[in-house]
Amino acid sequence: MKIDQALRQAKKAKANGQLTDAREIYQQILSKFPKNAKARVGLAELDGANPPNPAAIQQLIGLFQARKLQEAAQFGTTLVQQHPNIAVIHNVLGATFAAMGQGAQAEQAYGRAIKLDPQNAEIHANLARYYQGVQAHDRAIQSFQTALKHAPNNPTLHYNIGLSYQILGQIAPAIRSYQETLALNANLPEAWNNLGVVQQMEGDFEGALESYHKSLKLRNKYAEAHNNLGTLYSLQDMHAPAKESFETAIQHNAKYAPAYTNLCELLEKLNQPQDMLGIVASAKEQFETLPADLRYFEALGIYRQKDFEQGHHLIADITVDQISEQRKTSFLHLSAQIAHNLGQVDQAYVLFQQMNDAFANSAEFAQHDVDGLFQRIKRDADSASSLPAHTVQSHDGEPAPVFLIGFPRSGTTLLDTVLMGHSQITVVEEQNMVPQMEHAVLDKASIWEAERLNDQDIARARAVYYDTLAHHVQDRGQVVIDKMPLNITKVPLIHRVFPNARYILAVRHPMDSILSCWMQNFALNAAMGNMLQLTRIAEFYDYSMRIFDVATARYDLNVHRVRYEDLVLDLEGVARGAIDFMGLAWQDELLDYQSTAKARGRIHTPSYAQVVQPLYKSASDRWRAYEHHLMQERTRLSNWITAYGYDT
Repeated sequence: MKIDQALRQAKKAKANGQLTDAREIYQQILSKFPKNAKARVGLAELDGANPPNPAAIQQLIGLFQARKLQEAAQFGTTLVQQHPNIAVIHNVLGATFAAMGQGAQAEQAYGRAIKLDPQNAEIHANLARYYQGVQAHDRAIQSFQTALKHAPNNPTLHYNIGLSYQILGQIAPAIRSYQETLALNANLPEAWNNLGVVQQMEGDFEGALESYHKSLKLRNKYAEAHNNLGTLYSLQDMHAPAKESFETAIQHNAKYAPAYTNLCELLEKLNQPQDMLGIVASAKEQFETLPADLRYFEALGIYRQKDFEQGHHLIADITVDQISEQRKTSFLHLSAQIAHNLGQVDQAYVLFQQMNDAFANSAEFAQHDVDGLFQRIKRDADSASSLPAHTVQSHDGEPAPVFLIGFPRSGTTLLDTVLMGHSQITVVEEQNMVPQMEHAVLDKASIWEAERLNDQDIARARAVYYDTLAHHVQDRGQVVIDKMPLNITKVPLIHRVFPNARYILAVRHPMDSILSCWMQNFALNAAMGNMLQLTRIAEFYDYSMRIFDVATARYDLNVHRVRYEDLVLDLEGVARGAIDFMGLAWQDELLDYQSTAKARGRIHTPSYAQVVQPLYKSASDRWRAYEHHLMQERTRLSNWITAYGYDT
């Protein structure tokens, strides 16, 4: 039907007293042509014939604002029946239904309001806020953007768009929206704070720091901004200002739970469990019911005191659904560890599997090229058996680091902590010097392609290595130890670039090594994403050791092997062997590894809690308790078990 024909039909219906039909026709016209003047005038005339009492509309708004939602819904429904074409009534009714959790009715009411007044930015914004409330952020963004067409200079609309993008993890548009907000009004502390959060998520720490400071300049007692500033400092291992920021947040809002939990997390990572329990105790004075995350930290502190029964009692009252998303895996890990230490092996096995399943199903897991890394290592291991003949490269006399390598959870953290006690040793722990030089000269090509690198490539690789090293350490000792366990898969490249490099290979019973990997609450990356299934871990172990085994024979590598089980039985003897291997004189400080560990501050490996304790032997042969779950993996690794001198 053409628009002129529709207008004539509406006018005729009105003349015949068919007012409802006339309204529907005008509304249909306006849904397609919202600026059609004749349809808008016709609809206004229909409404003017029966205008609502302004006092009635104010009464409806008053009921909603007083949160008398049931009364507002009943009264609004009556008004709509009397005045079906008044947008404000539908708008308030939509807000009422939304507050009552009646989503379908809310959407219907907002839809009618928009149909009646499609250029009203407030109605579109109210619908968008409803979508935000039900976590439908894509639809919220669409509605806010429609509102912006009618109110482009409204900073609140830009802010809410940024908030939805932030929740969706779409960082770039979130940053852009917050910047647009602040361009319109730079005096919004919430916008500066949220801009800092998304800048921090993007890795722009300088920008985040500036944004948090601007937020706090506008509102000095803004607990959330102080807390976020603390997380920024913590990410950069700036522990003292992080602690101060969390404490300041608590000072300004004693009931702001995230500041307590972040402070507890920091203290636990710094191996200060007693102080952590003190924070939990102070939180108990503020909260009638202690938040689940703080109850988790209380259980963790008790576990660190080795009171496993009490830890189990505390954690039994918490369900995983009560824990915040970022701590669910940590909660499951603690639950599993407590069950393990109570001898509840099968229950521990189930909990460890739940932890790893949670990792595998997380959004973060999907961000990493987990299978791609695995397939490249498999490719390099498979091709190792068919390499062409190779002439051993002569040493070039250039100084080279010592590379501390091994499969994860083979005792490298304990060993590097011991070696840190030597005044002439600098240990660089799990930094990306080798991955950076691999990216520079090989990218994702086979690691064996390193044998084809020319002198120019080697010079470039060395420059990348030492430039990256300089970011992590300035004053180096006589010996630099590059500790990155999985550099074991990069040895062909390391040898080509540093032909006179020495290697300390940390080994542990292969079954204990893979089981410990599976039991760990690792920070996710492409490598650790392969540590979630026992079968995959065993395959990863096999491929890694095959690469190193072939490289050792092919290049006649200078390797000193350290067995974890020997280290915990004879610390001094094993440490002396490693020191002799590096050509250094013995220093008694090497034996005081616990003081060395405490002086390090935060230790960025899962072993952080163990290395400040006396040597413990309970982790040796741990796999025996889980043997009935590990039959397939034991068969896969039997050759390595024998090769490293262990019993099967």
